[in-house]
Amino acid sequence: MNLMPSLFPCLLLAAPMPTESDLSSKQPASSQTTSDTASDQTTSSIPTEPVSSIDEPIERKSLSPPAKEAWQQPGFRIFLGYQRSIGPGLNIDLSSDAQELEIVTGARLSSHWALMVQFRYGLINMKNDETTYDGFSYSGIVRAEYHFHAGPFLGFGLGFAGLGIDQSFSFGVAPSEQFNDLPATYTQLTTNPLVTSCTGTGLASQVLAGHRFFMNPMFAIGIQASAEYRQVMCFEDLGPENPLTGDPIGIRQLWDLGQASLALVIGFR
Repeated sequence: MNLMPSLFPCLLLAAPMPTESDLSSKQPASSQTTSDTASDQTTSSIPTEPVSSIDEPIERKSLSPPAKEAWQQPGFRIFLGYQRSIGPGLNIDLSSDAQELEIVTGARLSSHWALMVQFRYGLINMKNDETTYDGFSYSGIVRAEYHFHAGPFLGFGLGFAGLGIDQSFSFGVAPSEQFNDLPATYTQLTTNPLVTSCTGTGLASQVLAGHRFFMNPMFAIGIQASAEYRQVMCFEDLGPENPLTGDPIGIRQLWDLGQASLALVIGFR
């Protein structure tokens, strides 16, 4: 008998059916490559920021405050300057002409107030129609300053001032020749005649106005004008000494001086 026709349906029923995983594993590699390419295209389509070139300039932001704001901050200050001053004698018939160097140091206390100490030293010439004095002058003043935001400021100070001058030219008889036999130092209440030399110190007061130009946060230049009143107790040494005290014998004479000054300064903080 021929059994093949009857067994064929049974063989078909006994054969295992392919699963879904088997079908997916048998997909061609070209389809997988296509999906990978599509994913790469999707990734590359995401916008990215351009990388800056090395040659492009990099903008740097300064951490330092502007010059005016820096100089308004509290802190240490120092100024150096040159001053030219002229003025009359208030109780003496002498006019003065001085050139001085100054150093001013102190602290800015707030955006408006500063406390400074000023020292000046220089050469001075004092004269009238009959006599001429040459020598040096000096002063030290503690000054309070009020500063405005734009650069101008006002100041007022008190301190001391001094002279060290000798008579270099004169007509007439020198006062020292009239007091050669003094037993002790003599205080002359008038200023006529004048002593032939003046070495001494006294009180000084000052009113000042100026303007500073801030070049950068660390450096500034400025110009300032001041008016000063100086009261100097002059002493002329006549040579001999007091036998009881050992002090030199001489003549004292009080000089009242006025002075107007103009100065150029440079400053640092």
